[in-house]
Amino acid sequence: MPSFRLINRLGMLAGLFTLVGATGIPALPTAAYAQIEITTVVLTGDPAPGTDARFRGLGVPVINAHGQTAFVGFLAGSGVDGPYNGGLWSGSKDALRLVARAGEAVPGTEVRYGFIGTPDLSATEAIAVRGFVEGEGVTRSNSESIWSGTTDGFTLVAREGNRAPGTEARFTEFFPPALSRADQPVFWGKLAGAGVTAHNDEGIWSGSEDSLRLVIREGDPAPGTEARYGSLSSPAVNHAGQFAFRGALTGPGVDSDNQRGMWVGFPDALQLVARWGAAAPGTEAVFDTFGVPMLNENGQIAFVGSLRGERMDASNNTGIWMGTPGMLELVAQSGQDAPGTDLPYRGFLAPVLGDAGQLAFIAGLGGDGITDRSQFGIWAGPPDSLRLIARRGDTAPGTNAQFDLFLTTPVVNAAGQAAFLASIKGVGATEELHPGLWGVTREGDVKLIALKGQPFDVSDDPHRPDLRTVESIKLMPSNAAVRGMFNAFNNQGQITFRLTFTNNTAGIFIANLGGVP
Repeated sequence: MPSFRLINRLGMLAGLFTLVGATGIPALPTAAYAQIEITTVVLTGDPAPGTDARFRGLGVPVINAHGQTAFVGFLAGSGVDGPYNGGLWSGSKDALRLVARAGEAVPGTEVRYGFIGTPDLSATEAIAVRGFVEGEGVTRSNSESIWSGTTDGFTLVAREGNRAPGTEARFTEFFPPALSRADQPVFWGKLAGAGVTAHNDEGIWSGSEDSLRLVIREGDPAPGTEARYGSLSSPAVNHAGQFAFRGALTGPGVDSDNQRGMWVGFPDALQLVARWGAAAPGTEAVFDTFGVPMLNENGQIAFVGSLRGERMDASNNTGIWMGTPGMLELVAQSGQDAPGTDLPYRGFLAPVLGDAGQLAFIAGLGGDGITDRSQFGIWAGPPDSLRLIARRGDTAPGTNAQFDLFLTTPVVNAAGQAAFLASIKGVGATEELHPGLWGVTREGDVKLIALKGQPFDVSDDPHRPDLRTVESIKLMPSNAAVRGMFNAFNNQGQITFRLTFTNNTAGIFIANLGGVP
């Protein structure tokens, strides 16, 4: 049975193909693995750098522009005790470094690291993360924290219960941070204390420990309107220092039809890009609602929205928009023909946006003859040349079964490559759904990377394969509500993911879909 690795071992494994039919697992032609090189970053059981212990568990990884990963790990062995035996590691396969470990002192404080969340990782290996501290004097009201730093160590940026810069109040809650200009963390926070009401208890902060500043606060004037911010969402940010976020409005002229807006730009030069009740570019209607924006490195945003107007109904009242303030363009609208089909779009999930303006999104299909088995697909590419890359009911590349459910929003990079998690069902598959990971190569081919129930070679030595059966697959999704980066898939075509196996082991891997060394 073939393993998922750039195979110069296919001859050795060819004789195992006859076993596939008896397992109830989809058959996998050898061509599925051409042009995919996979590197094992770390496995459970490996020594954990910076400790005398070994990894017993691994979190979902992120990756930066140079193929370095960061992930949370859990430990077993020498010196391991306490309810949370974890830490945060970053680096490349042969140069992983411990960044922070639960139970160790947080620099500049008298408390210790407790739970450590999933990090954001920049090209210079700067890291920002939300977590919790423990120790003497720590309670539920002062344990949540934001840290930033490098593999040389963290500093405390903000802590629940501490005074929030730019206010007389204290922090009570955070969303996970993102890294922006000069690797400065940016995060949404909530306030309590002096002068705080329900109308000014949210804000967005940016900076390091010594330079943290309030950028936007609920109750501030909202650019492009005569109103004020009534609430704020966690921002998407890019490395140029631009923000994109949604907010509610309060004040003169605000009603239920126009009470929300979307802004983008630099903190001191934010611009209104869309508002409920305002004209929706490319249509004869107005925005009724819209989702969270995705922001790329060039300051472009993309989002899904709904419409209202005289000619709007369930067949045409949703769409995807992309662009900059004053230059938004309609990319796709329900009722329009969906590329690669003879059917119209019928609704969209939030799009993701690459740095060169490529999109990827899941959409529904309508029209005559549509069935539950064929009603969803994934499209990707530039706005003017979108391509259907996967459709429910179509044969899943690398198998003899069909795509069934698309399990997460796809990820996309600046080269226009997309990757996604989906399950398969049908010929050669049992009734149990088999999740798998697929990616698009630079040549535009959709390739299978890993599939539940199939063997996966965790060895990087072509002469000593180590086949383990995949139990589950985890991929960090693009999350515009938290950050604007594509943390699983870099612009070199490298995608990182975690696999668990039926023998109770796990690993973090990088698949190279871009052909880079």
